[in-house]
Amino acid sequence: FRLKVLVIPDRLAETIPRRLERECSLIPRRAFFRLPWGQVSDPGSRFENMVACQLLKYCHFLEDTQGYRMDLRFIRDIDKREVDFVVLRDKKPLFAVEAKTGAKALSKHIPYFTSRNVVPKIYQVHLHAREQLYPEVNAHLLPWIKFCEIMSMP
Repeated sequence: FRLKVLVIPDRLAETIPRRLERECSLIPRRAFFRLPWGQVSDPGSRFENMVACQLLKYCHFLEDTQGYRMDLRFIRDIDKREVDFVVLRDKKPLFAVEAKTGAKALSKHIPYFTSRNVVPKIYQVHLHAREQLYPEVNAHLLPWIKFCEIMSMP
């Protein structure tokens, strides 16, 4: 049994440039995450659920402590290329996160979205020790623990 997030797309975000409205959409993550996420049997789904829950906690923490209007979404284009999570602060993309259990290479969708200036910074997180910067596409492949340290996640 693989439980992922239940997504209900509603409308384009106001932050996407007009020329990209037909190509990309920031779709709200109206989701029911499996809690506790440790009960999910598939390792990839379990990791993605853990990342989703932590990012949602991060958004709530910033709303409660700093007063920002935070939102957790994902981004997908008409060709079904997507990045798992996009964190918005006051309706503007702050960063995106792609969750992978392996750390072999950067996802092929990341350069596509960074080339269109949809999200300023994209992180691909994983469970291994490998870390690599990709300055040409403004992306960072890094372990999940290191990402949490960088973002000062609660």
